[in-house]
Amino acid sequence: MTINFAFSAFDGIVNQAAKLHSMFAGQFMVPLVIRAVGGGGRQLVSTHSQTPDVIFAHFPGLKVISPGTPEDAKGLLKSAIRSNDPILFIEHATMYQVRGEVPDGEYTLPIGKSKVQRPGKDVTVVTYSKGLEISLKAADTPGAARHRNRSG
Repeated sequence: MTINFAFSAFDGIVNQAAKLHSMFAGQFMVPLVIRAVGGGGRQLVSTHSQTPDVIFAHFPGLKVISPGTPEDAKGLLKSAIRSNDPILFIEHATMYQVRGEVPDGEYTLPIGKSKVQRPGKDVTVVTYSKGLEISLKAADTPGAARHRNRSG
């Protein structure tokens, strides 16, 4: 299930699924969700630790989703399943241990729309997946808190 094996299907993903809709003037829909695990940090060495999200994100017609919270994972996966577009849904390997609030019942999030986790005025950090957790922890460090207090 790791993203590393998606390279075996690379042509089918980026040259077929991603492009059929536009190649046939919208006559074809490709409602496809490829769910995979990516990212390092679990001592799985080189064969299971790649993070090629950005490689796949550069192909027109293919959407890449990589959620940063359990809530995002539920809402975005449900939206991906309902989409008529080919979507590569990549979950970071170390995110499976993250606990967080997840809304009950039917819950979806819009694909392609960013979410402000913590508004500020001095710095903008744009991130996704595991990077969200790391960025929020960095913002909570004592040095960051002192800077926030100084700047108002």
